[in-house]
Amino acid sequence: MKIETFLCEVDKSEMVKTPLTNFSVEPAVAAFFGPIKTNHLVAYACQKPGCRIHYEPLGMGYFLLDAKNKIDSYPTSAPRCALNDHGYTGLSSMDGKLKWICPEHTCTFSKDY
Repeated sequence: MKIETFLCEVDKSEMVKTPLTNFSVEPAVAAFFGPIKTNHLVAYACQKPGCRIHYEPLGMGYFLLDAKNKIDSYPTSAPRCALNDHGYTGLSSMDGKLKWICPEHTCTFSKDY
């Protein structure tokens, strides 16, 4: 499935692909995800003013980026793809319904929100 837009899990507004640079990672996040070997990451950012929610489909899913550019965990309800190891699903609208959809465009996994 091709996802046109990812939505913020908190306020359901559209997210925009955004390069992140010069960020740091909370120790608990690094312990869970393992070391992030780059200081450049492409994620989707919520566009609502004041919202710090971001989404990175392959390894992190939804996360917070605080005002000091530090990545912190977020208690997301996004499931991982149940068909393949494609990472975390993203929230999107499909046929007028909110669904968790696998970010891999060749995968058909989706789950009702």
